[in-house]
Amino acid sequence: MARFVVQRILISFLVVLGVSFLVFAILNLTPGDPARLMLGQMAPQEAVDQLNEELGMNKPFLQRYVDYVWKAVTKLDFGRSYTTNEPVFSEIMRAFPKTLTIALFSVFFASIIGVPMGVYSAVKQYSAGDTLLTVTAMFLAAVPAFLLGMILTLVFSLNLKILPNYGSATIKHYILPIVTVTLPAAAALLRLTRSTMLETIRQDYIRTALSKGMPDRQVIFRHALKNALLPIITIMGLSFGGLLGGTILVEKTFSIAGLGMLEILAIQKKDVPLVMATTIFLAAVFNMIILVVDILYAFIDPRIKARFVKSRRKKAQEALR
Repeated sequence: MARFVVQRILISFLVVLGVSFLVFAILNLTPGDPARLMLGQMAPQEAVDQLNEELGMNKPFLQRYVDYVWKAVTKLDFGRSYTTNEPVFSEIMRAFPKTLTIALFSVFFASIIGVPMGVYSAVKQYSAGDTLLTVTAMFLAAVPAFLLGMILTLVFSLNLKILPNYGSATIKHYILPIVTVTLPAAAALLRLTRSTMLETIRQDYIRTALSKGMPDRQVIFRHALKNALLPIITIMGLSFGGLLGGTILVEKTFSIAGLGMLEILAIQKKDVPLVMATTIFLAAVFNMIILVVDILYAFIDPRIKARFVKSRRKKAQEALR
């Protein structure tokens, strides 16, 4: 398992490196002058040229990229923001907790709502409760996040006046954004859980367990749900990773200065160091989440770990021949 983790970390590093190269290339192909952005439109051309020289903008593209990666790897120096002249990771660390709060609580509440309801919907297939849950899930999955956020704001903030509709000063400010993200995510998990559970409970070993007189509850939760959890955990991990960089509409709707808003503003201003740092940070976090999901697979389904050990043993035997 340790070797598997090391291999995945190396692969993740290569993935992040490839992402950084693509983003660096795109940013350098788009029009714009970083020095002019920093000094303003009224700055003399001599000062602009001098600052571009100091920033290394006159160097060849590959040399600038290699210099950037070398500083990032050896010194953890990702540069300073062109607009604020602050270290880019200082700005990321100010914005990231807000986005992390929304993503973490949204996935948590979506899982404790969507998974049990999906199990109930599968066990009570074609019942009135199953129909109601399925229709509700389809409706929530079809409603755009910004529209749902506006509806919640209209009801709970403007009419009832019980929740704030902008900012992130207190816990109450996060309730509406979290609910806005949680409801569609829970709907997606409900539908996925229902389909995977229906497929699992139709397997022969489930029918055998029921025919031997095992309690329905034990068969459903101890055997069927455990085997149906693999795709559910995958979606939860992907959803969590996607929310870390994909809550832009929600952050915009509720005026939360999170990581999504920070990256959008950086792209609009062509703040290359900030865009690069946020992209690399999100890519690294996303790869870490996928690694954790893969490790959880081995604990939930021992067959995965056994296949990995068997493949490593086979390769070792072939190498000795």
